[in-house]
Amino acid sequence: MKKFILFIVFVTGSFVLPFYYHTEIYRFYLKFYFAYRYPGGQYMYRARKFYDDGNYAELVKFSEPLLYVYMDNNELKRLTGMGMIRLGDERKGAEMYTSGMESGKYNEFEAAKVIKILYYADAYDDVLYYYGMGILMNHIDISYYYGVSLLRIGRVDEAYDMFMRAKRGGYSDTQMLYYHTGLALEKKKRFSEAADYLLRAYRTGPADDELVNALVRVYGSLGMYDRAGALLRSKKK
Repeated sequence: MKKFILFIVFVTGSFVLPFYYHTEIYRFYLKFYFAYRYPGGQYMYRARKFYDDGNYAELVKFSEPLLYVYMDNNELKRLTGMGMIRLGDERKGAEMYTSGMESGKYNEFEAAKVIKILYYADAYDDVLYYYGMGILMNHIDISYYYGVSLLRIGRVDEAYDMFMRAKRGGYSDTQMLYYHTGLALEKKKRFSEAADYLLRAYRTGPADDELVNALVRVYGSLGMYDRAGALLRSKKK
C-alpha cells in the first residue's frame, strides 16, 4: 500500500497542474487500488470485522484513506465514528458519526450515545441536527437534551414541549429539568408557573447561583420582592 501511494505521489507530482487536479488524480488512483484490492466493496466487510472484533484502532487506521476516496459512504463514517468513541476520542467520533447520518439510517443505541456526547460537549447545533431529523423524539433523556438545545437558540415553545415529554417519561435529573422548564416558562412570560418550577428545582437539592438568580428574577417580575430579598440574603450567608 505504501509503495503504491509513493508511486501515485511521484506520478501526480510529475505534472504541473493545479492542486485540485492533483488531489483528484490521487483520489482516482486510490479508488482504483481499493477496487482492485477489495473487489465488490469487500473493504466494508473488513471494516465491520475490525469493529466487531474490538480492533477499533485498526478500524480507524484502515478507514482513513477509504473515507478520503469513498466520501459518500455513510455507513463507513458511522462505523468509524463509533470506533473513535470506543477509543475515547468521543467528540471527534460523534462528529464523524453525525456526518454519516445523511442517509437517515442509524442504530438507536448508537445515536443516543452520540447525541449525549454532543450535548455534554455543548455542541447544541449538532444535537439539533438530530432533532431536525426527528430522531429519538420520545427518548426520555434525548427529549431533555433537545429541550435545552432548543432553549439555547430561543426556540422556546419547542423547548417547553420537549421538557414536558421528558417530564412525562420520568426524566431522572428533576432539578435540572425543573430549572430549564422554569427558564422556558419565564421566556414565555408565564411567571407564576416559572416560579413554581424554579422553586421545585430549588427545593430538590443544593442550588447554584444561576438557579437562585433565576428565581429572584421571576419573583421580581411577579412583584414578590420580599421573597426575592430573602433569597438574596440567604445566598450571601
